[in-house]
Order: sequence, then C-alpha cells, then structure tokens
Amino acid sequence: MRISFPHMGNLSIALETVFRELGAQVVVPPPVSEATVKTGTGYAPVDCCLPFKIVLGTIAQALDSGADTFIMLGGNGPCRFGYFGHLAAAILRDRGYVFSTVILEGENISREVSILRREFGASRRSALRALWLGWLKLKALDEIERILHQVRPVKGMPGIASAVYRQGVQKIKAARAPEEIRRVTDAVGHCFLNCKPVTGDGIRIGLVGDIYMLLEPYVNYGLEECLESMGITTHRSIYISDWVAQHLWPHKNRRYLNNMLALARPYLSSVVGGHGLDTVANTIHYAQTGYDGVIHILPLTCMPEIVAQSILPKVTTDYDIPVLSLVLDEHSSHTGVLSRLEAFVDILHSRRRLINCQRRGKAKKRSFC
Repeated sequence: MRISFPHMGNLSIALETVFRELGAQVVVPPPVSEATVKTGTGYAPVDCCLPFKIVLGTIAQALDSGADTFIMLGGNGPCRFGYFGHLAAAILRDRGYVFSTVILEGENISREVSILRREFGASRRSALRALWLGWLKLKALDEIERILHQVRPVKGMPGIASAVYRQGVQKIKAARAPEEIRRVTDAVGHCFLNCKPVTGDGIRIGLVGDIYMLLEPYVNYGLEECLESMGITTHRSIYISDWVAQHLWPHKNRRYLNNMLALARPYLSSVVGGHGLDTVANTIHYAQTGYDGVIHILPLTCMPEIVAQSILPKVTTDYDIPVLSLVLDEHSSHTGVLSRLEAFVDILHSRRRLINCQRRGKAKKRSFC
C-alpha cells in the first residue's frame, strides 16, 4: 500500500509523519503548482470550485508518482468539501486510474484508522505515538507561523523572517521525537527575539474565508507575505491545528460554534456550511478589536462563502470596517490580486490619516474650550 493525501498548508507534513511512523510507504504529492491546477481543471466539471480542482489535480499527480491509496477527509452539510473524495475518485476511475480511497468522515474515522493500523501491522501503542508526533508537529508549525506573521512586517525583516521560517519548517518535518520538535520551535523563536513585533499605529488586517484558500499559499498568491512585505500586520482567522482540534474533540467544536453564533447574530443565526458562519463572526470580531480592515478570500461558486459575502456589506456599514472580497478561480492572476491588495492598503492608510486628523481636531477643540 503506497499512501498519499492532498496538500492544505502544512497538514501534509503531519500526515506524512503519521503514516511513516506506522510503517507505510508514503508518496508525497508535488507542491501545488500551475501543473496541478491545469490537470485538475482539465478533469473537473467547469462549475466546481478551485479547491476541488486542485485536490483532483493533486490526486492525479500522486497516482502518477506511484501511489495506490488516497486518504481524504469527508463530511456532511451544505459545503461540497464532504464530497471531494467521492467525486474525485469517480472522475479519475472514469479516466482509467486504478486505486483505493479511504474517506475519513464523521463516526467512521475511528474505524477507518483502526483498519489502516492493522493493515500496516502497527500496534495500538505505536499508532498512538505516531498520531501524537504528527499532532505535535502540527502545533509547532502553527506556533512558528504565528511568530512569523508578527515579525515579518518589521522593516527589513520580510526576507530574513521567511528564510528562518522555511528552515524551521524543514527541521520540524525531519524531527523524530517530541523533544526535538520543541528544540526547533524554541530555536526559531530565539532567532526572532531581537526583532520586536509591529505594535502601535501599524495597519492591521484580518483574513477570513474558505479554509483551503486561507491555508494554501499557492492558491491565495502568497497574500500574507505580500501584505507583510508592505509593513501590514495580518491575522488569519484559522490555523490548521485549531481546525483539526475542533473536528477531533466535539466539546471544543461545540464551544467554538457557540462563540461564532453569538458573534454572528443578528446577521446569521445558523450554520451555512464550510466556514460561512466563521467569516461573518470573525469579521465582526476584527471590527470589535480595532482592526483597520478585513480581506475575505473565497473560491468562485463556493456557496457558504457567497452567503457570507452577501452579509458582509451590512457588517461593513454597521461596524465601519472596510472589507475586500477576493473571489478566485483558475483564471485569476498574481498581478490582478496584487493590484487589488495595493489599492486596499492605500485606502486603509488614507482612512487612518483621516481618522487621526479628526481626532487631533477634536482634541484641539476641547483644549480651546
């Protein structure tokens, strides 16, 4: 059995660790690229969203590289993500590919994991160790990425910070023990010690939207790095370890869902699939915590995010926070996205100057009186 899985941010690093520790042969698909998009777009129905086309292209590339089993998460609800694995398998088998699929969804996750463990001949103890090591890597990768987003906007730091982060990712990927993961994480933090995070009056932008579009840099054209190279501090509303924790531990998911529903009322009072509810709730959260603007990233034809997009103009008016919606598909370009980002940043700087002038004017008026 030669196992593979799709990319979504750094998730593939944790999955590779888990399956290698279990004794499986792992075929890591190539990083998402133009070839991936071209393959997926050629195979997929035209009205499918960009994340599905990329997942489909990734599976095809992995099978071409020798994989014979593909692991995919499933789900239910209005978002089509739950059908990605099933639909991709049907399309590729129609094109002559021969392979097995393992869809991890809902109450079937424990059963499927147990079947895989027995298939690899791994004991329950070794399986738990493999899962724990993968989880620690996922947490460590998110930890150093959070530090990166605080440090990279500092003048003169974008290139250095990105290089340190990439080195940290590779060392965490190669780590074989929990203490080694901790040492690497601490070392990356130490490298950034001499650089104070951006504070005070710097422009801050919150990032919301579809999880795949937020986490996969190739798909969003390296949006975070682009903004931070302009000196903008960004905050992403979701990290992969948070998302995994919410799906593995139901009590965390309930608490998170209740928080999102409380924030989103009265604009949205129920789950609409995907991260539509999260988009509305987190936009309000960013407005309440003083962010200068929000960027909403969504794939074309994504129903949950389209619902959220229709609500955001009202949130913008009520909370006085600018929102830029980037609707992306395989026809989008880096130049087009960069132009819109630069224009949005210019608007936020102008708005900040106007607000500061108004505040100074009021202060002078009070002192004169």
